[in-house]
Amino acid sequence: MFRTPDDRGFGAAPVTAEPTRGVPDRGIMTPRRLIVVSIASATVAIAFGRFTYPLVLPALKRDLLASYTVVGLLGSLSFAAYLGASLFVTIKGHKLGPVTLVRRGVAGSALGLLILASAGSVWWLAVGMLLTGASGALVWISAPGLAASAVAADRRGWAIGLVATGIGLGVVVTGQLAAVTRGMDGSASWRVVWAIQAMLAAACLIFTLARRGETVGSGARAATLATLRKVRGWAGITLAYAAYGLSYSLFVSYLVAMLEADAEYDTSHSSQSFAVLGLFTAGAAVIGKLSDRFGRILVLSACLGTMAVAALAVLSHTEPWTTVSSATFGFTMSGVPVVVAAHIADNLPPEEFGAAFGAATLAFGVTQLTGPQLGGLIADHTGSFTLVYMLSSAIALAGAATATASNLALRPTRSRPVDTSGAPRRRGGGER
Repeated sequence: MFRTPDDRGFGAAPVTAEPTRGVPDRGIMTPRRLIVVSIASATVAIAFGRFTYPLVLPALKRDLLASYTVVGLLGSLSFAAYLGASLFVTIKGHKLGPVTLVRRGVAGSALGLLILASAGSVWWLAVGMLLTGASGALVWISAPGLAASAVAADRRGWAIGLVATGIGLGVVVTGQLAAVTRGMDGSASWRVVWAIQAMLAAACLIFTLARRGETVGSGARAATLATLRKVRGWAGITLAYAAYGLSYSLFVSYLVAMLEADAEYDTSHSSQSFAVLGLFTAGAAVIGKLSDRFGRILVLSACLGTMAVAALAVLSHTEPWTTVSSATFGFTMSGVPVVVAAHIADNLPPEEFGAAFGAATLAFGVTQLTGPQLGGLIADHTGSFTLVYMLSSAIALAGAATATASNLALRPTRSRPVDTSGAPRRRGGGER
């Protein structure tokens, strides 16, 4: 027996039916808890495991890193691990099930954060970055599908947006941790941030293990290009997602370093700008809801186009434009993976979601792997980050154009999203 969502978006009444193969068997884990687990795990694996590095970068570079090329290499190692784990999940993850993948991702994140906190050399930093990068993929490819399966079709964007909102809140917490520890001498500040995050990750792991809840993997499928090609507009969506990976990795990886080196902001000011970016990624649920109302690809195009403008505006190196561009980029970048995941969920049954989203994530993973190393090389050779952010803007604009072209091609044949949640549709729920 498992619970299905009611009219308000969360489960209430038990349904006496066998769980669909490949769909989360919520024997004890209710839809409400399933969404909470998805949010908490994404916060740990992505906000703590992936987005802390740029925030502690200035202090870390002073202590252990010799150049921005090394900085970029470490960032690229994290993205490479993410890419490798994405490949594993899309090919073999169906044998484990998304709940198991999420749990293992949280466990790996906790261990990786502990290693980063205690690292005494670049080599140990590399180990920690590899582990947190791989763990992020285990969680992110699985968590959106779990959240989407817990609600009705016309609330998928909202549910996946809630998962991404957890990431934004996690970045805000990280920013506050960095502010509190900023006055510490030597290497203590960045170590304390990662150590506290490791403890929070351990608590999250206990929460995810508190109740049994697993997926029936026998019906899920390994990733193939054919699975992704079942998604309407798959080529344009995948290219736009790939463009997003390069644009956001360039912007986020060097925001704090750019503001300190080029804009001559102090550590407090630059860290607060990053915290603003993180705070506004909490708006992912809003963008998800907008995509429920106005259409996935239209909102995707708008997000990428706005990212392009924000990446140029931050080069003003003055307030209020730094804060405005950080907030705008954070808000819109949070919506891109949400909308992509929701579009895939609209077009496929749950047992095929992980395969298709994983395949799209491979393209995204390749480009985000390129970003940190490319940005570091540009900064070292030019002596500034201006070209880095101009490239970020140009790539985002290209992604917006690709998504717009895809949207125009799909307009004549728009169809109702596939509702496989088992939840009753709300009155007034229309096509998207």
